[in-house]
Amino acid sequence: MKGRVEALPPPARRLLELVAVANRPIARLVAWHSANLDTEVTDPLVQLKAARLLSGSGAGADEKLVLYDERIGRAVRDQISIERRKLMLMQL
Repeated sequence: MKGRVEALPPPARRLLELVAVANRPIARLVAWHSANLDTEVTDPLVQLKAARLLSGSGAGADEKLVLYDERIGRAVRDQISIERRKLMLMQL
């Protein structure tokens, strides 16, 4: 899992890490802003869904992002320091 996450482009990795740290369904727009993706030209969510790392429910602005599997969340959270996790949670 560590290798899969490290191979992701930075925008996709930030989004995955944010959803993993949130550890609950999170509105796509909230995740987008919190992961600083407002200026991204490509949609990292497409890659994360194709890799079966994240999934979503709902559509458009109402879409909620969730981890494809809780084991992904644990593996991703284990790679993030406690201090950084706290900062990420404050961004939500």
